[in-house]
Amino acid sequence: MAWQAKLDTAVEFLKEIRVELRKVTWPKRDEIVRATLMTLVATVVIAVYLGFTDFVLQNGIRPLFTGTVGVWTIFMVAYFGLISYLVYLTTKE
Repeated sequence: MAWQAKLDTAVEFLKEIRVELRKVTWPKRDEIVRATLMTLVATVVIAVYLGFTDFVLQNGIRPLFTGTVGVWTIFMVAYFGLISYLVYLTTKE
């Protein structure tokens, strides 16, 4: 008889889920497309930024170990100096 009570509880739970899902306001197709495009654009922008940062780091740090400091090393210092300054400007009170 205990299994009958558990079954009744499960059925009641599923009925409550159905009632709650009818109250949900589902997004329209154009809202979903817009949100998807925004996500894809943000992903591409972040990927390009990280790829550029990786490229600058690879070409800027390697000369430090070989003893031939060049243009990329100077560019790396300027790039990360600018990034640090922008972070400082956006976080100061």
